[in-house]
Amino acid sequence: MKISIIILFVLVLSASVLFYFKPNNRSIIECVDYSLSYDYLAEENLKPYYDFPLRHRSHSKPVSEEKLKQSIEQPFKSGGFLKNTIIKSLNIGFLLDSLDKIKLKVTNISNIDRGDYVQKDFLFEDKNVGSFPVTLLIPKGNKDIYPAVLGLPGHGTAVTDFIDNYCAADLAKAGFVVAIPVLRAMMDFEVDYKVSKHLLLKGFTLMGIRVYESLLVVKYLNYLDFVDSSRIGIISHSGGSAVANLLVHIKEGFKSLVRDHQSSYMNNYQDIHCETIPNLHIFHPIINSTEMFTVPVLDVSYNFEGEKERIIDFLSENI
Repeated sequence: MKISIIILFVLVLSASVLFYFKPNNRSIIECVDYSLSYDYLAEENLKPYYDFPLRHRSHSKPVSEEKLKQSIEQPFKSGGFLKNTIIKSLNIGFLLDSLDKIKLKVTNISNIDRGDYVQKDFLFEDKNVGSFPVTLLIPKGNKDIYPAVLGLPGHGTAVTDFIDNYCAADLAKAGFVVAIPVLRAMMDFEVDYKVSKHLLLKGFTLMGIRVYESLLVVKYLNYLDFVDSSRIGIISHSGGSAVANLLVHIKEGFKSLVRDHQSSYMNNYQDIHCETIPNLHIFHPIINSTEMFTVPVLDVSYNFEGEKERIIDFLSENI
């Protein structure tokens, strides 16, 4: 019994010692030398700062003075920060990496002579997103090559409506090839909600897929020998503008953007749809800001009311 009490006393005493006394830290070396002094203004004491990059050159990431200037004055443009943030939030990096190499099957399913232009309807087939329709309006003229416009309709806007009421036909008559993809689930908000929520729960976004589908259309425009791939712009309505605002940050080379909507990229939980991208909500003022775009942007009234001439003039001047 006495032995047990002694053992218990030793254990309690050991615990008390460990509790009240810190263990010796051998990475700390304590010294005393009252003869030393330090002149913090002396030039030689700054030398370690200048030598720091050399001592740690394996971690060094040099930049040019111009790049440094840009990163300070335009922090969200430099280094692709905004672009990378959008791609990561949409979770489409793996799709973009394979965009140039992936096979795209394009089937012409109808040709209609519209007088001043020809309307060709296609079915695009891609292994990542399946099949979706695309309409191409091709001007009639003596030119061998034309500028092009990617047309992105909004929710509830059929392709025929976009052609007749959102300047697509007018642009074709003015000498632009116009490509209009059908953004699936756009015609029914309930369907949009179901698809969007399903994808969000799996870590994806419907908006990300729409961005990718738009890039497939641009890929086809670049392939066509009668399209000047250096002169492609975007005209967008409502939900299509929400796609376009992201598209221009992700893809370089667009010449201009016409839009009638700026999205916050987040709605309440009861109103989930394709524009619900929680990780982008905090950045939406920057994403929507014309100062952050590298292309001219024309903001027009919703539904393009009374804007036809201004839109055609803008695109003619900037593409």
